[in-house]
Amino acid sequence: MTKETELAWAAGFFDGEGCTSLAYKKTRKNQNPRLQIHIAQNTIEQLERFTAAVNGGVIYGPYKEKRNPNRSSFYQYTATGYNAVESILSKIWPYLCSDKKKQAAEMIRTYKEYYKDEDLAARFGDRTEQSICLGPI
Repeated sequence: MTKETELAWAAGFFDGEGCTSLAYKKTRKNQNPRLQIHIAQNTIEQLERFTAAVNGGVIYGPYKEKRNPNRSSFYQYTATGYNAVESILSKIWPYLCSDKKKQAAEMIRTYKEYYKDEDLAARFGDRTEQSICLGPI
């Protein structure tokens, strides 16, 4: 398949399964948001294909839910930090649905407002403790 075909596939996969969010790293004085995109799946193959298509992000897992140990294990794809998220979204942007574009734009706008006086290019994300995912709008 061509690179454009893979990016179109990745956008469709992200439309249905992914989300753009702000994750908050708790510190002693405040909570600092980190821009993220993530996708959770029971199998790793589609996440590996997405990672290859967008050339970025990391796959974690498998994880088991502590509250519901009878559920299947899952894997999570995550890209954290303004530069990583912007790079991935820019590759799939032409193929994303309008609702997913709105979600991403809102998260980026909120992130930029928070860090309006800082150099965004220098802000790469740390591992987070709490994540707020808006999911599909």
